[in-house]
Amino acid sequence: GKNGQKGEPGEAGVPGIPGRRSTPPIIRVAFFVGLQENQGPVKENSDLLFDKVITNVGNVFNPDTGRFTATHNGTYQFNVITTHHAFYFQAAVNLVRNGEMIATVWAESIPYWASASNTAILKLKGGDQVWLVLLSRAPYIHGYMYSTFSGHLLFPDK
Repeated sequence: GKNGQKGEPGEAGVPGIPGRRSTPPIIRVAFFVGLQENQGPVKENSDLLFDKVITNVGNVFNPDTGRFTATHNGTYQFNVITTHHAFYFQAAVNLVRNGEMIATVWAESIPYWASASNTAILKLKGGDQVWLVLLSRAPYIHGYMYSTFSGHLLFPDK
């Protein structure tokens, strides 16, 4: 037979299972650089330029300037290791954010070799820069990948 006329809409059905929440994209930011060649001595404080880039995820480290540039607002971790030979006695660098000294790494090698390290966890905004400055009062830093600088994004701001 023939179908009848369309009826009125019925009552709403039982609510469905909630869908999956969307996940924000993963932001990948990390770098690891080192010195192959010895640096110094320097007569005045000088930005430290690293000659070996091992990792540069997100292209955040500029080897021409020695500077890391944050791509996103968030919390970042930086690690610094300095090493030098006893002949020069001391090596020191400052970790700098946008021109402001944040931390110092000082190695005193008496009688032979010395290494020192420091870690900083910093809140950064996109465009902020972080780099190392070799200090003139402890002006020599050893290469051969004994002295390194690294950093990565721990988590972005919400």
